[in-house]
Amino acid sequence: MFILRVAWLTDLTQWIWDLITKMFLALADFVSDVFVLFCDFCFSLILFVVGVLPWPDFLKQQSLGDMLGKAGSTVVWFADVFQLSNSMRVISAAIVFSIFRRLLTLGIW
Repeated sequence: MFILRVAWLTDLTQWIWDLITKMFLALADFVSDVFVLFCDFCFSLILFVVGVLPWPDFLKQQSLGDMLGKAGSTVVWFADVFQLSNSMRVISAAIVFSIFRRLLTLGIW
């Protein structure tokens, strides 16, 4: 039930102001969502293009172990000193964590 008060004009203008404010906030949320969707589309397009590119022939015939085996003892020494095996484990764990987080949050993050 609507009760008339003395300040009905103030209430009306406040209601209109709140309506306009909510409209602009909704528009700002829409624009930010469009930006996120645009970025997602661009990154998906880049990922698609990279996925379509064929592998070079010299990479198809060799493995990482073969290339490091042919490199010599100096490369093996650097790999041992800089502990490349441990760093690859950390990088692999970070990638697995990132994929697992995206699966749990349904791609939001």
